[in-house]
Amino acid sequence: MSATKRVLCLHGYSQNAIRLKTNMGAIRKALKGTELIYTDAPHIASQPRPDQVLPEGKPLGWWNMTSPEIWRDTMSSLKSILSFMNQNGPFDGLLGFSQGAAMASILLGILDYKSIAHKELSSLSETEQAAEINFREFLSQLAPLVDLLGDSAKFSFVVFGGGFVTNEQVCFRLLADKTTFDIRSLHIMGKTDTIIIKERSMELTKLFINPEIIEHDGGHYLPYNKNYTTLYNNFISKL
Repeated sequence: MSATKRVLCLHGYSQNAIRLKTNMGAIRKALKGTELIYTDAPHIASQPRPDQVLPEGKPLGWWNMTSPEIWRDTMSSLKSILSFMNQNGPFDGLLGFSQGAAMASILLGILDYKSIAHKELSSLSETEQAAEINFREFLSQLAPLVDLLGDSAKFSFVVFGGGFVTNEQVCFRLLADKTTFDIRSLHIMGKTDTIIIKERSMELTKLFINPEIIEHDGGHYLPYNKNYTTLYNNFISKL
């Protein structure tokens, strides 16, 4: 890896790459020796947030809760991210905000797909069989794209802002079989966040070995004053 640490950044729901980049302006300037690279989700947000004012572009999402098959939205989003990684990687780190943080955990799960246990359909209920068949299609389409990445599929660290664990059945299957992810993780959460409450963000920490947690007094955002950017720099510089 180069001396400059390259971080792939995933925006939240009803945002886009430009919006997250703009929101992180002070953080980008404060991070030393770090390049933040942003990519857009492939779906138009079906329920755009009225408080999200975009400097340009459309409100996007990694999946829409109104979709009849959320896992297909997520699958196409993973295809988009894996293609972006193949064309623009390698990356040292991964950062996700809000829905982008949930997407980051799903991405880590698919990158480690070979560790996922196989389930015999005959041992499952009819409902479970349907979900498992969907999951196998999910894996069959994504695994070749992961394999194309080779060693560049590995991240050294991950940062979550206002993150949560998806409860979508097919996507959760990527995470449910894992004890923990063996990757350095930083989890940023707001005490007064009413969009993703702290308890949901704490659930995400349980998927990681020795998670580092930053709890701030605000709501659903990444704090950017010097006290916090110093903590971010300290986390990244430990590599």
